[in-house]
Amino acid sequence: RGKRVWTLAGKNVCFERISRLRELMASCGYDAYVVSDADPHSSEYPAGRWKARSWLSGFTGSNGLLAVTPGEAALWTDGRYYIQAEAQLAGAGVALMRMGEPDTPACPQWLAASVRRGGTVGLDGGAFSCAAHGELADALAPSAVGLAAGEDLVGRIWADGRPPMPGAEICLHPVRFAGTAAKDKIAAVRGEMAAIGATHAVIAGLEDVAWLFNIRGGDIPRLPVAYAYAMLSGGRAALYVDAAKVPGGVRAALEGEGVTVLGYGEIEGDLGRLGSGARLCYDPQKLNVSLLGKVGKGAALAPARELTMKLKAVKSAAEIANYRECQARDGAAMAKFLMWLEAAVAGGGRLRELDVCDRLRELRAAMPNNMGESFTTIAGYGPNGAMMHYSPDEGGGAEISDEGLMVVDSGGQYLDGTTDITRTVVFGSATDEQRRDFTMTLKAHIALASARFLYGAPGGHLDSIARKVMWDAAMDYKCGTGHGVGYYLSVHESPPSLSMRMSDKPSRLEENMIVSIEPGVYRAGKHGVRTENLARVAKDVANEFGQFMRFEIMSYCPISLRGIDEDMLDAKERAWLNGYHATVREKLSPLLDEGERAWLELNTRPI
Repeated sequence: RGKRVWTLAGKNVCFERISRLRELMASCGYDAYVVSDADPHSSEYPAGRWKARSWLSGFTGSNGLLAVTPGEAALWTDGRYYIQAEAQLAGAGVALMRMGEPDTPACPQWLAASVRRGGTVGLDGGAFSCAAHGELADALAPSAVGLAAGEDLVGRIWADGRPPMPGAEICLHPVRFAGTAAKDKIAAVRGEMAAIGATHAVIAGLEDVAWLFNIRGGDIPRLPVAYAYAMLSGGRAALYVDAAKVPGGVRAALEGEGVTVLGYGEIEGDLGRLGSGARLCYDPQKLNVSLLGKVGKGAALAPARELTMKLKAVKSAAEIANYRECQARDGAAMAKFLMWLEAAVAGGGRLRELDVCDRLRELRAAMPNNMGESFTTIAGYGPNGAMMHYSPDEGGGAEISDEGLMVVDSGGQYLDGTTDITRTVVFGSATDEQRRDFTMTLKAHIALASARFLYGAPGGHLDSIARKVMWDAAMDYKCGTGHGVGYYLSVHESPPSLSMRMSDKPSRLEENMIVSIEPGVYRAGKHGVRTENLARVAKDVANEFGQFMRFEIMSYCPISLRGIDEDMLDAKERAWLNGYHATVREKLSPLLDEGERAWLELNTRPI
């Protein structure tokens, strides 16, 4: 029950594909070739056309890097995918490299040991960011192994059946939702350019291009973006996108905002025409190494994070006001869903995990301004809840009975916001261990949600506020505590991050950034627990010690009272939960019918 079933590409198919790659490697003089699933924009969720590693190896997990030599092939992935990778790589002639385990060499070290001195490792320069290429080149250099950013060899094999370039039309994101006109956003980015002395800036991140020009697209499922680039100078703002995607009205509106619409590939020529006196700003984490190679030789380079990144992450007053309305509607959909699920299971209905996902999607779709899901729903019942990124397969997943726990992590895309919320549903009577894990998760959530912190505190410091609750009980969870969230864009938005993985240059949490707070407990083979709300970063008191900050919780949905061991909560924690549930009643009651309000009153009663 609850086991995932993956489609295997088959020994002959993947083995043959890799054999054909080796033939092309030999013709190019490569001693090894590295393959990723990255697209030219380093998107978190690439469209199918660029999932080269998945197609070549058969492994379809979101994190993986494949390296092929004339005699060996190896794939690196993390602990979330070990079981899946073992199944999908079977018979393909590819060794599974378990990232993070003590005896597993990293990909660069494996390549350095596998390739002769003076040899060459090849890769598709369009599928590797400048940063990723540079890190690999630096790691290989001590072994006198070169790195060549060449053509897409996998693409030459994948001629038949490769998904086409996505072609969904783009649309405008109206200012009443976007909050700021495109021309004003362009002016703000030009101000950032002036501050660093850049004459030109190329923007490669798909979410950043969409935000800058107030456009949205449909090229990637659940992420409303279009494959496009932007380049700004003092006198021109250019959008590079397939002309067939731009309806006449959208083109006219963009031109009215001072935007020149050009073909997707025309950016290469414009970069090549940059010469002496030009200083180009670009993000090494986003711009691919092949495109950087097109820049005119006389131009100076100014690597930096996308100039739009922080501007996009700090929501305007209009966006925050819209976001509150969006979150209330999403909370109403969640309340309707939880009421339905509780009744369906208690009534003996035969439900599977996929039925849960389908019903939640339907309820969100009925809400005003809904544009679909923000990610594939994670609905894990029983032991499946212990897998942090589990989603039920097409077979329907596990059957749900009136006992145990179920983790439901989901979100919606709305014209006025993006949501991400997790609730752990408690069926029947929870065991002592389940109630303890549920309550420990709630305590960790409350610790961070109610925290006051000094402006400038890194995300790792805030992560530890929630994690200390777990550590005091000799418990932990193997993921970050929170991430940034976009505005009708990506459910994972940089730069905000609440994680133990400390960056060399941690970003500050600025007022009006939106982040998730989502501690959890995951017991393999038993159950999982996660409680997630989104929160706005807000100013708190300011005094001689500095500016203090706090979180405003913006997700409105009951937290199951069945899972709580009240004796484990102190007075402040009880007060927080009762206050939160009072807010949930206030926000959601006007959006529910009489029966739903009665259910809400019962499930948000004070403890």
